[in-house]
Amino acid sequence: MSNILIKYMEDRFYHHKKNKEEPVKKWGPIITISREAGCPAEEISEKIIDLIYQNTKEKWTCISKEILEKSSTELNLHPDKIKYVFKAEKKSMMDEVISAFSNKYYKSDKKIRTTIAKVVNNYAEEGKVVIIGRGGVAIAKDVDDSFHIRLQGPLKWKADIISKQKNIPLSEAENFVKDLDNKRKTLIESFCDQKFEDLLFDATFNCAKMSTDEIAGIVFDLLQMRKFCKI
Repeated sequence: MSNILIKYMEDRFYHHKKNKEEPVKKWGPIITISREAGCPAEEISEKIIDLIYQNTKEKWTCISKEILEKSSTELNLHPDKIKYVFKAEKKSMMDEVISAFSNKYYKSDKKIRTTIAKVVNNYAEEGKVVIIGRGGVAIAKDVDDSFHIRLQGPLKWKADIISKQKNIPLSEAENFVKDLDNKRKTLIESFCDQKFEDLLFDATFNCAKMSTDEIAGIVFDLLQMRKFCKI
C-alpha cells in the first residue's frame, strides 16, 4: 500500500511540474478596427494585410460578417435572429418571455452575446486576423498581442459620403450618421461594461485628412515596432 501511495505522489508531482513548465499560450496577434460611419475600414484592412504579406509572407485574414454567420450557426438560429445585438438593440423582459414560449429554438439574450464573444475569442486565439467592428475591440481588448485602431472623421465629411452612397439628402444623411455612430458605441459598451470614452485605442486616424494608403502604411510600421510582424 505504501508503495502505491509513493507512486501516486510521484506521478502527481511530475504532472504538476510538467504543467508548470509548459509555456503559457499567447493569443494573437490580432488587429481590431472600430470605425465611424463612412470610414473605409474594409479597404484599409485589405491594404494592411497586403503590406504584411508583401513584407513577411505571413497570411492574415479579415473578418466581420463571418462573426454573425458563425455565431448564428453555433446557436442554430437564422442570422436575422441575432442581428439585433449588432444593431445595439435590447430585448425587453416581455420580448424574452414571449420568445421563450413561442419559439422552440429560443436562445436568451445572454446566451447570444456569450456565443458572439466566444466566436470572437476563438478568432483571437488563432491570431493573424483583422476584426472589423462587431464589438471586436471590447471583446478582445485584453488579448496579449492586439492592436486596436479607431477610424473617424468630421460629421459633414461622413454625411457627404453616406449621402452619395445611399442617394439621400445631406440632412437625412447627417441623422443616419449620428444614429449609426451612436449604435456602434453602444454595441462596444455592451460588451465591455465601460464607457466608450474610457477605451484606449492604440491609434486613431482622421479619415478625412489621411488616405487609406497612409493609414495602412503607418499601421504596418507600428506593427513592426511592436514586433507583431518581422521582415
